[in-house]
Amino acid sequence: MNHLDARRLRALAYVAAFLVGVFWIIPVLIAVTGLWNFYFTLTSVALLSVASAGVWLTFYIGRINIGQGAFALIGAYVSAILVTKAGVSFWVSLPLAGLFASLVAIVIGLPIRVRF
Repeated sequence: MNHLDARRLRALAYVAAFLVGVFWIIPVLIAVTGLWNFYFTLTSVALLSVASAGVWLTFYIGRINIGQGAFALIGAYVSAILVTKAGVSFWVSLPLAGLFASLVAIVIGLPIRVRF
């Protein structure tokens, strides 16, 4: 086994340990200790990690896109209003908020028609 194979196996072992920790050890610890609000914290961290990874990717490839964050915030605001004021289920509000954010993007983007 050469040096690269050993590094790949070590990296695979780290990933496997992380996945076991996230999907087995942490839920068992939460169930044993009864700290159910920790699920909310972990879910928030996971969602924000996905959103920040998307923003990082656009900056990494050199396409600065501030509108991406604006449309994400529009969707989040609409989802929050639908859940808190209109009493809509969270899972129903997600696609509705996405549709509304895409409609706002179309309304803003059609008159501009930027060509590359």
